[in-house]
Amino acid sequence: MHADQVDVLAEVVAALVAGQFPRWRGLPVRPLRSAGTVNALFRVGSDVVLRFPLRPSTGTELRDELRQEQEYARLLAAYLPVAVPEPLGLGAPGDGYPGWWTAYRFIPGETAQPDRIDDLDVFASDLAAVVVALHDIDTGGRSWSGFGRGGPLADQDADVRAALARHTLRAVLD
Repeated sequence: MHADQVDVLAEVVAALVAGQFPRWRGLPVRPLRSAGTVNALFRVGSDVVLRFPLRPSTGTELRDELRQEQEYARLLAAYLPVAVPEPLGLGAPGDGYPGWWTAYRFIPGETAQPDRIDDLDVFASDLAAVVVALHDIDTGGRSWSGFGRGGPLADQDADVRAALARHTLRAVLD
C-alpha cells in the first residue's frame, strides 16, 4: 500500500512482546486480517490486540502521537455508549521492528458491514447515540489541528446527501 511500509512478522512481534511485556510472554501471537492501511494488527492471547504502524518511526513525534491516542481512548471511554479499547501499554522500537507500537484490550466483534447488521434502524440509532455523545464531550479547549485524517463534516455534506438520495431512490424502486 505504501512504498515505505514495513512487513511486520508474527515472530518479531512475539519477541518484542516477550522482551517488553513479560506478563504476556508465552501467549500465542497471531496476525489479524485487516482492511486498514495504517497498522498491522496482532492478537496476543485472547485479550490483547497490538497495533504496529506500517510506517514506523523511532522519533519522539510518533511516540507522543501514540501516547496521545491512548490518552484520548481513556478519556472517551468514560463518555461513550460503546466499548472503547482500553490502552494497556506502549511498545518501543526493537529488533525487527523500527518503531513505536501500542497494546490495547481486545474488544470482540466484526467490522460493520450491511450484510452483518440485522437491523439497520437500530444500528443507525446506536451510531447516532455515539455521535451525540461525542458532540457533548467537553473538549477542554482542544481543537482539531487540520492535519491528518478527518476534517470538518460540512465538507462532506454534498457527498452524504447524494448518497442518501441514491439510497432513498433505490429503496423506493425495490
